[in-house]
Amino acid sequence: MSASQSPGRIHTFWLFFPAAALWAAIVVPLSLFAVMSGTGWPSGLLGAGHGHELVFGFALALIAGYTLGPQPWRILAPLFGIWLAARFSWLLAPEWLVSQLLSPAFALLLAWQVVPRFQAARKWRNKIAGPLILALCLLALAYALAEWMPVALPQRSLMDVAILGLLLLMTFMGGRIIAPAVAGQRRLGPGFFRYGLSVTGAIPTQ
Repeated sequence: MSASQSPGRIHTFWLFFPAAALWAAIVVPLSLFAVMSGTGWPSGLLGAGHGHELVFGFALALIAGYTLGPQPWRILAPLFGIWLAARFSWLLAPEWLVSQLLSPAFALLLAWQVVPRFQAARKWRNKIAGPLILALCLLALAYALAEWMPVALPQRSLMDVAILGLLLLMTFMGGRIIAPAVAGQRRLGPGFFRYGLSVTGAIPTQ
């Protein structure tokens, strides 16, 4: 019996992918409201707070869903509970100590579960993902510490580094679909590839 068929296990993406999509659908309009309304609510999305939720909320949830694989509920439920608590506590009261600690807690637990798998990989392209994910998770901790050490660890600079790290990870993971895409294009013919590009508006149909 495979891991995905084992009793008590569930694919992590079934939980984290819909949660990340729903969180993005909530946070984007709320971010606009926080900036444009002049009310300052929700305070967690003002300033660098929007970037905080993009990287340490939305992106780390996608990474969790993509990399954790099938997990027993005893691991998945606490991990998801910490992520969910971190999101709402940061949204409503980012100045609270518990709000500042929950996101790093989730990030470090995620790194503890995921990074060793990549370190054990034999192919170099799989080994690269581990350090990138670890860096993003450690940046969540550094961002929280910056609240008490703003001179040594300026939060905006940390956010810039986190976004660059996320872009590198996206480039790496996105690049992995190039070979299958080329293989599929060869199998289905150039007309299929051209049709796909025309749908996205990349090239004209005529």
